[in-house]
Amino acid sequence: MNNNLLAVGLGALVLGGVAVAAYQNANRGPEFVEVVAAAAVTETETIKSPREVCSDRIVERRAPERDGLVGGTVAGALIGGLVGNQIGGGSGRDIATVGGAIAGGYAGREADRRHVGGQVTSHAVRDCRTVTDTTTREHVVGYDVTYRFEDQLRTVRMTEKPGPTLPVVDGVVVTRVPDTSVPTNAPTG
Repeated sequence: MNNNLLAVGLGALVLGGVAVAAYQNANRGPEFVEVVAAAAVTETETIKSPREVCSDRIVERRAPERDGLVGGTVAGALIGGLVGNQIGGGSGRDIATVGGAIAGGYAGREADRRHVGGQVTSHAVRDCRTVTDTTTREHVVGYDVTYRFEDQLRTVRMTEKPGPTLPVVDGVVVTRVPDTSVPTNAPTG
């Protein structure tokens, strides 16, 4: 009879352990929840890049004028006198020489007065200015994740895009990626 009692006790103990395990599994809930949607959250970044732009332009410069009107007057008088000296003979030649010198001097002075300047030279001048190029770049800063938990849709922002499911630990949905930079068996603090 002791053997029967021992067998019944042992059977009750096994049956009770199975019942407790089944109760705990039933109350523990699901191990994973379904991810319904994961929408990327983006930010737009504006990048400004200054740069120098240069171009050459041609500038014309006129050399300085001669000093005064004397050169043209003297040259004109000499040329006019020589031309007048070739005309006529005797005292007429002297009058023609003087008249040619006076007319040539006057013409030389007028030519000097109308003269617009010396020699024109050209050279390049470099003009530079700073321009700023602006570009925009869009980058992902997180994900708005919608998941189904206990017959309700819930939304949370995560830093990384999840897979099709999220784990449930002790009845709580895990929405953070575990920090793997510290080994799990290392002491903290």
